[in-house]
Amino acid sequence: MWLTGDPESLNKNYAMFETVSSEDLQRVATKYLINSGLTIGTISADDKPILD
Repeated sequence: MWLTGDPESLNKNYAMFETVSSEDLQRVATKYLINSGLTIGTISADDKPILD
């Protein structure tokens, strides 16, 4: 996906995104968003951790 000097390139990208279905998103999420690869980060002004 590249935006080029062609004014139509943005419309082509949107058209490509519209071909993605909710089933596609669920399939990819099931494959890649797994607990073994999960990282949790917190940002806090306190020195105390939010998660125990």
